Amino acid sequence: MTEARGSRKCVAVGRFPKLDLRQVSDVSNYVRICDLFTKMISEKNLTDGEVLPGENVFAAYFNTSRATIRRAFRHLEEDGFLVKRQGKGTVVSYSAFSDQKLIQWCHNVGYENCTREVTAIRLTYEPEFSGEFLSSRLNLKMGTKITVFYLSFFSEAELVGNCVAMIPDDFLARALPADCDEENLRLFLLSGIYESVRMTETSIQALSASDKEDQRIPMLKEKVVLNVQEFLFDSDCKPIALCNYYLKSDCYRLPLNRRAKVDLDKG
Repeated sequence: MTEARGSRKCVAVGRFPKLDLRQVSDVSNYVRICDLFTKMISEKNLTDGEVLPGENVFAAYFNTSRATIRRAFRHLEEDGFLVKRQGKGTVVSYSAFSDQKLIQWCHNVGYENCTREVTAIRLTYEPEFSGEFLSSRLNLKMGTKITVFYLSFFSEAELVGNCVAMIPDDFLARALPADCDEENLRLFLLSGIYESVRMTETSIQALSASDKEDQRIPMLKEKVVLNVQEFLFDSDCKPIALCNYYLKSDCYRLPLNRRAKVDLDKG
C-alpha cells in the first residue's frame, strides 16, 4: 500500500492578486476570475493538491457574489484545473500544468476524478500474454508479452475505485528506466504514461459489481459500479494501452469529452 500525496495545504487568499470587479468591463466577472486562476496555474503560482479558500472568502476578497465565484469554479473544474472533493474543499488538479491547453485532457480517472481525497493507492502487477481481444485492439501479435497493473484507490481506508492497465512490455521498455522502482511505476501510471497520449477511445457503462470479469480486483461495496474502458493512443494514432476502471458511482464525476494533453510549444 502506497500513501497518496501528503496532507493538502490551504492557499492563503492574500496570494491572489486583487481584482477590481466593480470596474465596468466588457468581460464578465467570472471570466476575469477564471483568467486569473489559469494565469496563476500556468505560472506555477498555484500547484497541484493545494486547497483553495471557500466561496465566501473569495466573494468577500474580490467584492463579488458567491454565485460569480461558484460559476468561475464550475468552469475551472470543467476545464480540468480544479477538482471538488467531498468534505475537502476545492483543490488544484493534479493535471493542471502549464503544458496543457485542451479542455478535459486525459489522466488517470481513478485518481483525478474522485470527488473525495484519495489518501492511499495500492499497486500490484504481473506479467501476461496478450489474448485475441487485446491483440486485435492494440495491434499486437497473439501472445505478445504485456504487464497488467492493478491500482486500487482508497479514501480514508475505504476502497473507492480500481484501475486495471494492460500495457505491452516493449512500450514499457521505452518509457521506463531499467531500474524503475514501485514509486516510479505508480507515478508513471498516474501521470507519466499520459505524456505520450494524444487520443483516447472511451466507453462508460454501469454494471453489477459481481459482473467484473477479473476477480483479482478488490470488490467495491456497492451493487452497481461505473466501468470506464479506455484505449490510449499516441501521436501516430498507435494504440499503446488499455485501461479498465471500476469506480464507486457516488465518489466520481466523469467528463464526457476526453482529450489529450498538448504541449503549448508543439500545439
